[in-house]
Amino acid sequence: MLPRPRGCGLRARRRRGSDGARRGDAAGRDGGSEPSASEGPVASARAIFDAIGPDDPFCSAAVLRGDDLVFAEAYGADADGPVTTDTEVDIASVSKQFTGLAITRLIDEGDLAASDRVGELVPASRPATDDLTVAELLTHTSGLADYGDLLPQEYDEPATQREAIDAIARSEPTGTRGEFEYSNSNYVLLAEVVRAVSGEPLPDHLEHEVFGPLDLAMAVDPRGAWTQVGDGSIWTTPTELVTWSEQFWDQTLDGPALPSALFAIEVPTGEDDGGTDERYGAGVMRATLDDGAEAVYHDGSWDGYETDWVTIPDERLAAAVTCDEDADIQSDTVALDLLELWRR
Repeated sequence: MLPRPRGCGLRARRRRGSDGARRGDAAGRDGGSEPSASEGPVASARAIFDAIGPDDPFCSAAVLRGDDLVFAEAYGADADGPVTTDTEVDIASVSKQFTGLAITRLIDEGDLAASDRVGELVPASRPATDDLTVAELLTHTSGLADYGDLLPQEYDEPATQREAIDAIARSEPTGTRGEFEYSNSNYVLLAEVVRAVSGEPLPDHLEHEVFGPLDLAMAVDPRGAWTQVGDGSIWTTPTELVTWSEQFWDQTLDGPALPSALFAIEVPTGEDDGGTDERYGAGVMRATLDDGAEAVYHDGSWDGYETDWVTIPDERLAAAVTCDEDADIQSDTVALDLLELWRR
């Protein structure tokens, strides 16, 4: 049993209303699965979503095995009509792994050190970050309060990245430094570290260094009233997420080896659920399944959407699911449920 990730933090607790999603031209329930090649798992996967009718709150899902997209389907509708496997949403805290990757690559290149002081890199975040390190932000061990609890705005009222940084700078700790305490403030600040070190805003940096080179249809693109980056705001699809996951077993991206580089610095989260020993690295978690396999994962929730992503790199498997928060789904571990179908 995999412990339920606490990855969404603010984005799990408080959501804005949906502002719609972009969509591609594909239509219908079947977005590209090949039932004849693997009818058993595909049929079982479809059964997970059986309760979702064509006009019901939607789900979209994808499974990758090796380099083969063995399942990619969408069910239901959003405010704009039927969804497809090309319908993009804000994947919320699942975005954090890409902020973590940017930081990891800058450390690998020698432009940044995990021990560097955040207050020196991002002076606007002082005094709250005066002696905090990059490593403490990566692993949620800074003790910083979550900016969502600091800002006075409601979620339909404009709130900028700078306003979040200013609120963090004036804040008092709400956690114990050195202990894991999930806070979105850490990754908003890491976006500013990327800007300070690379000279590029995080959206441009990820496009140039990751999304572009891998030809991924992903973008850091805050679209609602709250426009923070680093902790979320990547828009993409489950298919693109599992395509990205292939880098964990067949890496083509330059830089440090994945996924191990994302766990070069890690801490226990305190969620051990049967001895799984969950640990948090650079925007991702890992834990041991009941059968000894190691899973890497994160989830996220924002703006009425919930995304669940999990991969088992040693088995060359990945799954991702995005659903409307009101979708009729009985399991809260759908991505892992899908993976299990192709592990049999």
